[in-house]
Amino acid sequence: MPTAVLTTHAELLAKVPVATFIKSGDLRLANDRLSFTTIGGEVLLDAPIDEIHSVAPAAVGLHLWHGSRCLRFAFRESRDLAASWITTLTPLVSAPPSTLRVPPPWPKWAWMLTVVAVTAMLVVAIIALTTLNN
Repeated sequence: MPTAVLTTHAELLAKVPVATFIKSGDLRLANDRLSFTTIGGEVLLDAPIDEIHSVAPAAVGLHLWHGSRCLRFAFRESRDLAASWITTLTPLVSAPPSTLRVPPPWPKWAWMLTVVAVTAMLVVAIIALTTLNN
């Protein structure tokens, strides 16, 4: 049975959560394939749905795996979009390969703690450099 057609504007997040590395485009599920095409037309994902596995919610979107590659998508329009995608994809995706360990996504508190820790380290470094230069 063919899958429903679902298309949403999304951002593909890089491993480093910096705006420079975010790719905006369209996440699309149609004809039993999942694809992500950037606004510039670059196809960054085009795979049969049965090659996708381990869909999980994330703080601002969802994580999904294609083989050993984890893709993180964020949705700016609504947090409900992530839930809708997860509900749609979960019954369609396959189980991860037995040789692959799929770690769970970081919870929101872990991301926030990381941001606070990095900010504190930068403040300490700036204070130390200012003190050394005086």
